[in-house]
Amino acid sequence: MPHINKNLLVLIIIIISASVMYLISSYPKTKMVTCTQEARVCPDGSSVGRSGPKCEFAACPTITPEKNIQREMCGGFAGVLCPEGYICDKKENYPDASGTCIKISP
Repeated sequence: MPHINKNLLVLIIIIISASVMYLISSYPKTKMVTCTQEARVCPDGSSVGRSGPKCEFAACPTITPEKNIQREMCGGFAGVLCPEGYICDKKENYPDASGTCIKISP
């Protein structure tokens, strides 16, 4: 009698194992994407990397002029800095170039 119970137990284990293997193999496979470690420098000086399934660059933060500080002079020979939350938008690229402060939008 104990011999029959062992065979039945082995058969049940085989059936359960086969069922688990079938269920595991039927799940859809996800394709892993690895993006290159490049960065794009945004107009506000920050940088963004590649992400997502197509490895596209993330969007740069938008820059919008602020009405009350718009056109305030920055940079120049004296190195005038913009208030916190603003960047100096210089149109030229030489050491004492001046520009105007513009607000960085998140």
